[in-house]
Amino acid sequence: MNFEIIKSNPNLLLVYIPRDGSEWIDEFFEREQELCLKYTFHLKKEHCTNLNSGNTYSRIFIIGNLKTDKYYEIDKSIFQLTNSFYIAEDIDISGEMFLTEIGNVPVLHIIDGIVNDSVYIGGDHENAIPIQDFQMLIDEFPTRTELKHYASSRIENILKEYLNFKTDSQAKLDHYISRRQRHTVPVELSSIREFEIQKYEFIRDRLKEMLKNPDVFSEKIWEQKILEFILLLYPKYVKVLHSIPVYDFYTSPGQTVKRQIDLALLDANGNMDIIEIKKPFANCVLSTNPSYRDNHVPCRDLSGAVVQAEKYIFHLCKWGINGENKLNDKYKGELQSNLRIRIVNPKAILILGRSNNFNSRQKFDFEIIRRKYANIMDILTYDDLLERLDHIIEKF
Repeated sequence: MNFEIIKSNPNLLLVYIPRDGSEWIDEFFEREQELCLKYTFHLKKEHCTNLNSGNTYSRIFIIGNLKTDKYYEIDKSIFQLTNSFYIAEDIDISGEMFLTEIGNVPVLHIIDGIVNDSVYIGGDHENAIPIQDFQMLIDEFPTRTELKHYASSRIENILKEYLNFKTDSQAKLDHYISRRQRHTVPVELSSIREFEIQKYEFIRDRLKEMLKNPDVFSEKIWEQKILEFILLLYPKYVKVLHSIPVYDFYTSPGQTVKRQIDLALLDANGNMDIIEIKKPFANCVLSTNPSYRDNHVPCRDLSGAVVQAEKYIFHLCKWGINGENKLNDKYKGELQSNLRIRIVNPKAILILGRSNNFNSRQKFDFEIIRRKYANIMDILTYDDLLERLDHIIEKF
């Protein structure tokens, strides 16, 4: 880089040494034009401190000012920032904090585009990013080689149906990333717990908001949102499968009927389970009043979902190894290279309805029903999910 960052209290300075002298910069400023340096620094005449010094070798610009709390406040106009950025006075401030190795990638501007708060780097501010973590962020930016492999991989994915390629660009990209040295910073377990609390609080709060007005979501969007939550609540699952075919050899004797399971989950070992997600319609779990010998019985939606899940599990088990082979052929393009679908006593997760208005009798009867099927399926209402989230948060 033909520039450097130096501290000259109370200013943070950018010293730029052009290869072909600085007269052309002066001409820029005389015409009231902006100098855009490396797509990162947007410099104007008023930023320059030695414009009339007679120095023809360099130009010096003020890019930040020291504040009383021992932080340099970065000039927003130079970096075209919306949020305020502060860099601790006592850390080594270098050019790579503003411009990445691949060049022309403005670090602060990228961060500014995805945050909505003031950013403190280093120092003892309560929300400061430790300098080690910020350095790790810089190190994680892609290199020119990585970008080249990534671009080749995207091109190959789009055109692979029409053309033959000399090499496997995706494999090259994966190999490069696996070889690239990554810097890690030790993190205390207390910090990890704090992240977990924030994660589960976000899920809980988002679910509560959705439950206030579920009708604004289509069935498909609702299903997608809940699936995202489920993958975080059940970390053993690593893959969602859609529209899974299964063959029914029993409903019509002498005929094979092809049926379809809407959703399934694969765990880290490839074992498949079924999941049914219904929107939280009112009164779709238990009868409101005792209707059979003073008992609250399952409503049609719950009974139907249970029977359907039981049948899917039955057909999957009867399909056996042939089913495994067919499913692995169907989904081979979606699975990780070392992951294979296995049908080993599948279970089901049913999510439907609300239980927040259940009286004590209904809660008891519902628990009886759930425990009856506990060996093959987990029956949950949306209020059960909220309760589980509260217990998880309390645990952390």
